[in-house]
Amino acid sequence: MTDRILPGVGLEAVTASPSVNRLALMDEGFRRWVASRVYRHLCCDWGVVPGVTAEQNFASVVLGGPLVSRWPFDGDALVIVHDSTHERASVVLESEGRFDFSGPQHQEV
Repeated sequence: MTDRILPGVGLEAVTASPSVNRLALMDEGFRRWVASRVYRHLCCDWGVVPGVTAEQNFASVVLGGPLVSRWPFDGDALVIVHDSTHERASVVLESEGRFDFSGPQHQEV
């Protein structure tokens, strides 16, 4: 048994939007880049998000709740959303209109 300083973030399933899936099937480099961003997300690296989102993410790791990370990509951004139970993650492009990270008062839609 090992000691943990913070609770770990688990993952049982990752789903991707049709746009992300399409790009990943056509471009091996993109597929690897997405996989590395999911790994960084699991390591509590949230990419480029407002400070309040990072704070909420760290609180969610300890207390439970959704996690959001954002990674700029080719004029768009890859967004990873982890559910409240930390078992499933969804990977979408920000341009798909599901998220607005335009400022510190971002809204999850």
